Amino acid sequence: MYRFTLRIALASLIISSSVPAFAASLSDIVDSPNQTAIQYLYEKNIIGGYPDGTFKPQNTVNRAELLKILVGGKGVKPLAEQYNNCFPDVKDEWYASFVCYAKEAGWVGGYADGTFRPSSTVNSVEAIKMIVNAQGYS
Repeated sequence: MYRFTLRIALASLIISSSVPAFAASLSDIVDSPNQTAIQYLYEKNIIGGYPDGTFKPQNTVNRAELLKILVGGKGVKPLAEQYNNCFPDVKDEWYASFVCYAKEAGWVGGYADGTFRPSSTVNSVEAIKMIVNAQGYS
């Protein structure tokens, strides 16, 4: 289910034209069915890898990671100085600017207790809401 969510996010960001194959720079995506999409988004700096040169395409995606993908896919580079401290559990971490930008843009609202829970695995309903809102649909 969560790999499906990542596929939806990746597909929503890829331009409808064909994407050329790239030489792998992430060591563990060579046999992934999503290699072309991952490499394209990596080269556009929309997604990143781990310090060891891997991407870990089988990992689940958390709420903060999905927002980084969606915000980056829109070509937005929110400044950490401007976008921070928007939830009690989102202060100045690496993802704060993406989460706070998305909150200001109306893509996310958080939970009833006021938190965002950035490290929680994004579920399908949350992912669909974020993707739909990021694309400008109500």
